[in-house]
Amino acid sequence: MRILSWNCLKGAKKKEKLDLIESLKPDILIMPEAKLSDYSETKQRSWQTYKPDESKALGLGVYIFNEQLEVSFELVNHDLEIFQPLKVKFKDTSVNIMAVWASNKRSMGKYKGKNGVIHKVLEHYSGFLNSKSIWIGDFNNGPEIKSGKAWPPVMDVFSATDMKKLSYDGPRHTHKHNSGTFEIDHCIVGNDLLDNTILTTVKDFNFQLSDHRPLILDLN
Repeated sequence: MRILSWNCLKGAKKKEKLDLIESLKPDILIMPEAKLSDYSETKQRSWQTYKPDESKALGLGVYIFNEQLEVSFELVNHDLEIFQPLKVKFKDTSVNIMAVWASNKRSMGKYKGKNGVIHKVLEHYSGFLNSKSIWIGDFNNGPEIKSGKAWPPVMDVFSATDMKKLSYDGPRHTHKHNSGTFEIDHCIVGNDLLDNTILTTVKDFNFQLSDHRPLILDLN
């Protein structure tokens, strides 16, 4: 099973973006900054936003391209950023997947302490913090690559769980910004799945398509 996570930067209607997604052949596409109209023909899909005008809003899209997968979308708590939980039946195993878009304007500065947004998310979605779970997406939190100066280490909050952040096979900088290059797109995987997963980043990526590099998680 292949999961593609990509903050597509204001929708994926451009042919170059659609061609890239198709070439990577995902079974599941997780797409922060998706528009409501993106992949509207997909039978199994979820799109969540916190904006009141959905027609103009960006949201978190989750699209199931492999119709052989048994998928159930779980309820979303809209007070806790945009985290879409889903359960997938894969090779007779039920896998919990948490699609993440910690939207920048809402989450910056809110990671620290017991009242931080991630701590609240972990408490609310505690059933998705086990050895058969995957959290993947744009956390909007992580180190600036060249300087080594880090934002609050969001991965520390997973340290008490049966999960581990995967290292990338490919470039670490997943986000390019005027102020530098950052590692803010992550994948955290449960211990029971570690031996069967490979996380790669698209090496020859054109940052004119998006300011985020796609993540590819292969689960064998």
